[in-house]
Formats: sequence, C-alpha cells, structure tokens
Amino acid sequence: MGLMTRGSLFGAMGVLLLCCAPVARAQPMAMLDIEAPVQEDPAKNKGFSVKKEDQKLIEQFEDFERFRDKKVWDKAFKALDAVLAANKAGGMTPAKDGFWIPTRQKIFRSLVTLPPEGRDAYRLFNDAKAKQAWDQIRAHEAAGDADTLAQLKSAVDQFFVTEVGDKAADHLGDALFESGDFTGAARVWEQVVRYAPGTSLSTLRLQLKQATALWRAGRTDQFKTLTASIREKHAGEMTKLGGKDVAVDSYIDALIATPTTTPSTQPSLTADPEALAAGPAVTLPARDQPAWQSVFMDEQLAEKIFSQLNNNGWGQQMGGMARVVPAAATDGKRVYVNWYGIVFAVDVASGKLVWWSKHFKELGDKFNELIQWQVDPSRFTINVVGDSLLTVAVKLDKLNNQEPFRLSSLEPATGKVKWSSDTGALSGWAFIGAPLVVDGTIYVTAHPKDNQEIHLLSIALADGKMQWETTLGQPQVGNNWRGMPVYSLPVLKHAMGMVYVMTNNGSVIALDTVARSIEWSFSYPTPPPQNENNRMWGGNQMQKAPIEAPATAVIEGGILYYKDRAGTAIYALDLSEPKLAWKRPAEQSDMLAGMDGSSLYLVGSNFSVIDRQSRVMQWSPTIPVMADAMRPLIAGSEYLVFTSRGIYRIDPAKRDVNIFRGYERDVMGGVMLRIGDKLVTVSNVAITAYPLSAGAAGTSASR
Repeated sequence: MGLMTRGSLFGAMGVLLLCCAPVARAQPMAMLDIEAPVQEDPAKNKGFSVKKEDQKLIEQFEDFERFRDKKVWDKAFKALDAVLAANKAGGMTPAKDGFWIPTRQKIFRSLVTLPPEGRDAYRLFNDAKAKQAWDQIRAHEAAGDADTLAQLKSAVDQFFVTEVGDKAADHLGDALFESGDFTGAARVWEQVVRYAPGTSLSTLRLQLKQATALWRAGRTDQFKTLTASIREKHAGEMTKLGGKDVAVDSYIDALIATPTTTPSTQPSLTADPEALAAGPAVTLPARDQPAWQSVFMDEQLAEKIFSQLNNNGWGQQMGGMARVVPAAATDGKRVYVNWYGIVFAVDVASGKLVWWSKHFKELGDKFNELIQWQVDPSRFTINVVGDSLLTVAVKLDKLNNQEPFRLSSLEPATGKVKWSSDTGALSGWAFIGAPLVVDGTIYVTAHPKDNQEIHLLSIALADGKMQWETTLGQPQVGNNWRGMPVYSLPVLKHAMGMVYVMTNNGSVIALDTVARSIEWSFSYPTPPPQNENNRMWGGNQMQKAPIEAPATAVIEGGILYYKDRAGTAIYALDLSEPKLAWKRPAEQSDMLAGMDGSSLYLVGSNFSVIDRQSRVMQWSPTIPVMADAMRPLIAGSEYLVFTSRGIYRIDPAKRDVNIFRGYERDVMGGVMLRIGDKLVTVSNVAITAYPLSAGAAGTSASR
C-alpha cells in the first residue's frame, strides 16, 4: 500500500484494487478451542518439542482461571496482569487434541469468552489503562511514527474487551493490511464482528474490509462464503469506505475482477509426492536396452569401497552406506545428482557427463572417513529452481573437522558455485532437510553447529543473504555408532504465506512468514529414534535395519496429509481451523505416494490403495522395495516404482501389476524421473534412460 495512511486505506477504489501484487497467505481464521486443555503426556510423546511456556506463568494463568470461575474478579485480573507482564518469551501452551498455541492467543480467548459480568468488571479495572495506551499510539502516529504495529498488537491482546478495544482492533487491521499481512488483517476484523457485538463500528464495513483482505490473501473459499453472506443480508445497500459511498455488490464484483497471485517457484523436492505431478500414461519399452546409461559406481570404485568396509570390519554393519541411492533432480535438460557431496550433471539427450564437482574416485579415497564419522546419507539433498541448483552437503575433504552440512547454490549449466554457507552469516549453521523456495525466498531448516535446536531460516535465493530466522524447537535425536547425533529430516510445505514444518519427529508447526512467528503446533506420538549402538546382533550379523521410506506431505483442499519416516500412522490436519481431521495406521516402510478423488496410494514393501472416505485398505500387492530413497512416478492412472527387480507398473483401477525388468541387475532400485521422451532411473550405481517412443536410438555413456 506504499505510503497510504491507515485512515485513507480504503479511500479510493482504484488504489485499493490496483495496488501492489498480493502476498499470498494462509493461516487458520478460526481460533483453536482451548477449553479443557489436554496436557501432553511425556510418556507417550518424546519427539520434537516446541518452546513450552514457563511453568510459573502456567500456574499464574491457572490462578486466573480459578478466580474467574469463582467470580472473584479483582484477584482474577491481578493474576492475569502477572501473566501479561511475564509473557515476553513467546512460549506455547497446550490446547486440545495435541495442539499447542502461543500464550497470547490463550489470553485473548480467555478475555473474549468472559461472561457479561466479567467483561463489565474487566472494563472497570482496565478502561482507563486501555484509553491511555490507545491515546499514546495515536499520539505516536500523529508525530510521524508509523511503526506502531507492536504496540497495537499488545493493546488489542490486552484491552480488546474494553471501551476502546474495537477501535484499536480495527486500526490494527488497517496496519496489518498495509504491511502485507492480509490474513492477519482479515482475522482481526473478523474478531471485531464476532467478539464485539456492541461495537459502534459498521459491521458491513468491517466485513467488506475482511473480504478485501481474504481476496488479497488468495483465500478464495473463505472469501466466497463471506461475500455470499454479505450479498444475502445487504444486497443493494451502500456503505462508506474511506469517506466514499460504495455499492456493496459493485464493490465485491470489482474485487473478484482483480487477480490474485500464488507462489511461482515451487521446487521439485526429492521424494516429495506433491512434485510427482500426474502425467500421461507411458508405454514401457519392449526391450531392456536403454537409450543410454551413465555409471557413477563402476566395478573398480565399488571394489575399493567394499574393500575398505571389509578391512575395517564394518562390512556387515555399514554395508548400506555403500549402496545409497543418491538424491536426484532434473530441469528437463540435465539430471543432477548429489552423491555424498559429489555433485554432477548428466545431459538428458546423450547421457554424457556435463560436469562434476569432484572425480568419483575421491569418494573411494574418503569412504573410510565417511564410515568412521557415520555421515547420514539422507542429509544430502539437491533441488533445481530456475537458474539455481541448491545442494545440502558436507565437504569430503573436511570430514575430520566435523564440518557441518552446508547449503550452496550452483549454476545448473556449469556447476560453478554462485554462493555457499561456507562464509558469512550462514557459516554457523548446519543445514538439515531439503530447501523450499517460494518467490525468490529459500525456507530451510538448520541447527547451530554447537547445539541441536532446530530453526527455520529465510534466505534470499539470488545471493544467499539470510533475511531472518526463528526458533522452532528441540528435536529428539538418535545416535550413530560414533555417538554422533542422527537427525530426522524435516519436510516443508508452503500454502499462501504459511510454512508448515513436518519435523519428521512428532510435530507439525505452522509458521507465519510475515509475522515470523509460530501460529500453532501439533504433537503426536512418534517412535523413538534408532540408536545404532543399541541394535541387536544375531550370530555374526547386526540386526538388519528396516526399510524406512522418506517422510512425505501433501496439501490438498486445505488438508495437510503427511507421514513421518518410520512413522506408524498417516495424519490429516484440517488447516482452516486447525484440527485433526483423521489419522490412520500405516507401515514404517510406507510413503504417501499420491492421491486422487477416491483413494490414497502408499508405496513401501506393498503398494497400498486406501479408500479416502472410509480409509479402509482396498488392495495391497507386495513389491520388492529395498531402497529408503525410493521415488515412484505417476503415469496416467498408473504408478511406476523402481525396485530391486526392475520397474513395477501398477494399475490400481484394474488391480494389475506388471514388471519391466530393465537393464540394471543387482541394484537397490531408487528414483524415477520422466524427462521428455525418456524414462530415467537413478539407482545406487547408475543413471539409466529408457526411450518411451518407438525406434529410439540406444547409446551408452559410462563414467
């Protein structure tokens, strides 16, 4: 809104509808029900922990509730004053059904749900202080101080039910709208309508402002519901916005004619079912001969790596580290791979190696150190977004220095480093999980090098400058054979201004990217992390680790569906309220591979079809999945899964399974990509391309 004053915010129709492009946002408009909170049971959930409120403050709030229920108002509000004075750290308090909310939300809810006599008593105690705070805010603004947002928020949180509360809230809505926080503005105006029934402000005007904010936020479903109600109750009416008379129907029609925008640079994330966009059906080749194959683990390198494993007595325990399917991505021109920090690109048309960051043989030279430090292969990620190739990797030549995992941006065509977290403000962070890019901003989780606390970082894609960071909480970590921590990799999703962090460790966190604060978190039981030094032995062999599919998440129709790595349930969270819509048991080896109008599809040791309404298993044929880093492909109504026995083509509608054996033998299976007229697989040994059109020439390219 530029320099437009809050008083004139809705003054001109043209300015309102033609101002800067909207910032897409989404967060729950309805407040969480916090009556009769359910305390988290530490015995059931010892996973990821958000920052809990100080116990002393919780006890002070309980004092307020006890005196409130007894209608001893002076003591109740004295206790609440103590809570307000102490609530500076932004801790979380329990709500219902596993949800946690900021203490400020709980205070606000408690105030607006006071009985009439409680409201009257609160006004008696606080009207004077509220008027003083409101006058100070107006005086600051009159003196040219436009940065009063923090004071406005504090005043509304504390004094909403006082004589000036509705006016302060309306003013806060204007300020939030002006700052680009459209959903925050809509929520405040809704609160005035909902919780200030005696307000002298025009309800119609507040609702039109709310509708404007919802439209600008891209929250079309809520906009339609609200405007339908406005048209029904106020058809043909006029009202004033910014001192001008506007016709209700014409105003709403003009809003609808103004386009909204959505994030334009969603990345392709490794093992992300949302990135598995359904494409047309494919006809697999009649022969196993590929168009080309590019080998990165040749026989000589494999012999050297397994020799190091066996010579050091790690063959049985650590053999899986030598059979890792690397992270892969494509931009349609090249296939990019991050193999233990060796990043390379292969041309899709020819299969020739375009560039590499290091010679493959250097992995053989450093593999003994990888084993000694038990470097987690799942932490190596790669994303391609426009003209940026983002990698998370640890440097092979610095393993003995306990080098953290670094975030780097490379030129896709050349592999040249554009920027890296080696230096500057990012150098103190160890990155974990695949980055998410939204409109030129990277959102990524990381922990400081010297502790385990997980933060969300906002970084400029263009130059790698950190814009801001905020603390998410403390994960529960396992330990490897060296006693080093093993982290669960968070999965990030973005929906209209909110970043949802699936910690992959017992929590979902909703973070407002404008306010840079946690709106809520949801906690659920999670299996304890695996400690390698506690794994049982049988004979001369260590107990085999189970297949654990990557954590996956999909947002569809306002519902977040997700499943943790090694998780034993699928969860569906309704983001509009928020609330737990449902949960369903699942195998540890399963990943959520996709969905359609009727079914959910899981891939693991079985391909499972689950009815979306009843959530009853419909069909579950066995498939020989051996790779943790599997990535299936949707082709029409079919699913293609690259396994140790070849490519399984599964038709859920026909209950049919076929196998294309393929060119590779004795591999773990892995990632599948469809690139133009080629079907590309990435195994633990090679990248292989098969022609999807008849008569395609077959060539071989080996490195």
